[in-house]
Amino acid sequence: MTRWIGAFLYLSSLIAVLVTASHLSGVLALFPAASLTGPGGHLPLMTRFNAQWLPQSPLLLCGVGVATLLAALYVWRAQRGAPHRAFVLATLAALNYFSALFCSLMLLVTWFYLPRLMLPG
Repeated sequence: MTRWIGAFLYLSSLIAVLVTASHLSGVLALFPAASLTGPGGHLPLMTRFNAQWLPQSPLLLCGVGVATLLAALYVWRAQRGAPHRAFVLATLAALNYFSALFCSLMLLVTWFYLPRLMLPG
């Protein structure tokens, strides 16, 4: 029973990674990095740094999803790790959820929160 719970947890995290990747690509298409502005043309260092790698975040999330999928298939098919299968799948699910949350929060902070903080008044 626990292996099915682990499998469900992992599959839902894989869906979350793919949905987040598609959502990020849509938001980045609407608000490209060139649209970031601050007062006097100055942007915080974090905004400038994240504006370099965030356009590749959908590709990064899909890569994380594929890597964890390969690891999950290996764990599911392995005979040695049967008692720890649910724990490993839950760990891979946590990695998927964390990467999706991290990329979403970095987009929110970089594109929308920090440039608005720098506006005077």
